[in-house]
Amino acid sequence: MEDLINCCKYLHGFACIPVYLYHGEELIKCFPQEAENYPPPVGCLEKIRMSKVSCVFSRHDIFFGGVQAEGGYMVVIGHMSPVPLNKAIMEEIREEYGVDPSKAESFFSFCDNTRSMDMGTFFNLLAFVNYVINHEDLNPLNILRFDVAEVDNIIKKHYTSEVFHLKEEESMQGSMAFENEFFGCIENGDLEKLEKLSISTTVGRIANDNLRQQKNMFVVCVTLVCRAAMRGGFAESLAYALSDTYLQLMEKLDDIQEVINLTTHMIQDFCSRVAEAKNTPVLDSLVKRVIEYVHMNTNRDLKVEEIAKHFGVDRSQLSHKFSYELGISLGKFIRQCKLDESKNLLQYTDKSISEISCYLGFANQSHFQRVFKSEMGVTPKEFRTKKK
Repeated sequence: MEDLINCCKYLHGFACIPVYLYHGEELIKCFPQEAENYPPPVGCLEKIRMSKVSCVFSRHDIFFGGVQAEGGYMVVIGHMSPVPLNKAIMEEIREEYGVDPSKAESFFSFCDNTRSMDMGTFFNLLAFVNYVINHEDLNPLNILRFDVAEVDNIIKKHYTSEVFHLKEEESMQGSMAFENEFFGCIENGDLEKLEKLSISTTVGRIANDNLRQQKNMFVVCVTLVCRAAMRGGFAESLAYALSDTYLQLMEKLDDIQEVINLTTHMIQDFCSRVAEAKNTPVLDSLVKRVIEYVHMNTNRDLKVEEIAKHFGVDRSQLSHKFSYELGISLGKFIRQCKLDESKNLLQYTDKSISEISCYLGFANQSHFQRVFKSEMGVTPKEFRTKKK
């Protein structure tokens, strides 16, 4: 048992997630210690005990994992969530856990201190724990098991009922023409045309409450808009980063109108960034990849020679291609990208000027200040004061 306790302790220390050790139905140990006040719901524990390695979901879409060990022991991991939980969801989870309202704030703190983790990473973590405990090699994809026939039957029932109601309400119209026009605006960076579009398509029901319905629609929308923007020339890594930013912000909202407002802003933001990318058209595929590489590595001391080596090309050849395509040298482009990011960091974060200069790979704070003032006409401190 000592080995299992140590396994749980180190797992919590590494992953920053609650870990429980059970023997039968008795809780033996948990990490952190305050987790003993918030054991997993009984219904989830019952489902976990049905499989040697399992992942189960609560009714609020948080999930738990379990690994059975010899001697009737069981390691339970969770709760887990792919995104940080907002206050409204935590309140609903508190009720599901049966936590007294007087202890709500301590429970919320417990939730806030739990690291978010996507499903793929969580499955791999469960497979790793199983390997450590039971010395078995398990494909993470096999952790979620379900009855294919049962799922297929459920889908057919819902689909048949949905089609029946749509025909009765005469709302079986197609929306492909509108979608093509809408996403065409994103791909072309045509913000003016986008703002003139009249949205008249019918949206299916994909949640049981209005707020969740709107949030689910946001997830669908940002996914499709992100891909349209990439087709239009917005750098892939930057598009995904922007998409993730919007998704995290959306999940914190508790008001339908705020979600709708964020949806509109998100669409316009992606469209504007595509338009900006098209203002500096780049035809050479190598230069496109170099531009994205620079954008994603502004926190490094980038050198033209290092970039050329990374892409397996001659330094002078790369410099010539870059200057021909953009009209500026690669070295100057790197400096511009660093300065652009420094302006965002100065305006939208509280990071010190020293932190920013170090993060962006400048030799020292004085060097950063000299470069910034030569380009912007003001010092970083003056810029921050003016913008805030």
